Amino acid sequence: MKRLSLIAVVILVLGVFSAAHAQSDPTLVDTVVQAFEQTRASTSLHVAAQSLTEQSGDAGFGGGSQQGQSAWDVAVAADGSWNLSGSTSTVLQVGDNQMQNAIQYVVLDGVTYVNLDEAQMGQMRGQTDQATTPQGWIEVSTDGTDQTMGFPMLASTANLSAQALGGLLLPMSATSIAAISALPDDIIDGQTMHVYQINLDAQAVIDSETSALLRGSGFGGGFGGGQRPQAIGDASTPPVDGQTPPTDGQGTPPSDGQRPSFDQALDPANVIVTIAVYIGADDGFVHRIYSVIETASTARDGSSVVSTVTSITDFSAFNQPVSITVPQIGA
Repeated sequence: MKRLSLIAVVILVLGVFSAAHAQSDPTLVDTVVQAFEQTRASTSLHVAAQSLTEQSGDAGFGGGSQQGQSAWDVAVAADGSWNLSGSTSTVLQVGDNQMQNAIQYVVLDGVTYVNLDEAQMGQMRGQTDQATTPQGWIEVSTDGTDQTMGFPMLASTANLSAQALGGLLLPMSATSIAAISALPDDIIDGQTMHVYQINLDAQAVIDSETSALLRGSGFGGGFGGGQRPQAIGDASTPPVDGQTPPTDGQGTPPSDGQRPSFDQALDPANVIVTIAVYIGADDGFVHRIYSVIETASTARDGSSVVSTVTSITDFSAFNQPVSITVPQIGA
């Protein structure tokens, strides 16, 4: 079995895409575009994502990292939007500060429900008094009030569906694919996969609905939105030694003085988006996306910030029945 390691994916980003640029076969582009369109057209699917976000900075901000994982069942709603049920868990490490959280989500017919314990809600609010925090499942209002307790991010159904589908929503067309080349076939769950290395046009990604991925909010939310890759399925490899932040201990979230303020504009010259796509030889679906997204930006204090998100997302259970129901509020 041939394997594409995380180190190999990073090399694809850091290296020069001379070989890929030399191969602009439109047949490869058409194959990938059709696979993405077919997978997006699924009435339901299961998504499992893991990634690592690493951030470096100057001017007193020592950088940080975030790891975690998420799993989602996604199904098309009657109005064409996405219903989903899933969970995310993350470990954020900034200097000596560490914060962990695990959140469950349900989105059904445009209504969002979340479930997080009192300690997690308290961490998010930066409070120590948990007496008034909600317990169990809560319904999230659309305006960020009521039981959302002022967290509009919990009310964003669109953000959650983008978070769940991740790289599957990246723009795929003859104009957005800047470079493409075929890699050796691989195997996932006993099925042969055709593998393609793709360098996406940064401006096309910035202009797309997946621009949030460049700011790290597309793969798990929060700082960097990143989640640490671990072994998934037949064709993945263990994490690189020395890159995993501690996973024990609670710690506290970093103070506002430790968080940099970033300019909102992204310069495409400072963005690199590289993916390796695994397409089933038999069914034509996208089964896996390895991605490396590297961005360089300037904080408002003038410091330089570089963020790298390395992700693995697996897609399965295409068009299989999914049951998504309203959770019991408060339970």
